[in-house]
Amino acid sequence: ITKIYFVGNFLDYSIELGESSANSGGVLTINNKLEWKSFKNLPLRANLNARKILKIDDNRFLVISNNDKSYIFTIPEK
Repeated sequence: ITKIYFVGNFLDYSIELGESSANSGGVLTINNKLEWKSFKNLPLRANLNARKILKIDDNRFLVISNNDKSYIFTIPEK
């Protein structure tokens, strides 16, 4: 299983995210056959103009934003 984490950096409308007020980022999960399995929103506030996401360790990530606060969040282990 592969997980792809992404954030958006466009404050208007984008194909990947829709309106930024609806979604600031997410995680896509695909299996070994490259079939899409799931999508979950990241625990970020709406309208966040994010620039980059960095992995801190297995479950923690740092999101760096444009001209705003940066955020650290944890993905619960399953």
